[in-house]
Amino acid sequence: MATLPNDGEWQAALEVYKKQVDDLQAGRKPREIGDEGLTVGHLRDRLLTAKSRALDAGEITVRTYSEYRRTVELFIGTFGEGRLMENLAGDDFEQLRADLAKHSGPVRLGNETQRVRTVFK
Repeated sequence: MATLPNDGEWQAALEVYKKQVDDLQAGRKPREIGDEGLTVGHLRDRLLTAKSRALDAGEITVRTYSEYRRTVELFIGTFGEGRLMENLAGDDFEQLRADLAKHSGPVRLGNETQRVRTVFK
């Protein structure tokens, strides 16, 4: 009979798995994920809220809002929703660019890259 680490604390192992499952299923190396800090999902929510307000104010078009939404969903698909922003590294952005290039020609890739930069402003 196998024993669980930490004196059978399977709940703790399950919590770690839940935090890392997106990375594991996507074939990415899971990074340490804590309960505190800005996650990729939080960043997406903040950006889309700001862009939704800009849309309501007539500052951007529906098409522009849709393009931002598409970009951040690709962002989520690459990094995972629960990933802490502070854990992103250069190799992660190389992977994001490769993922964007799969769906885009040169002009669209440049536009997508600019929208990703906007996410970090």
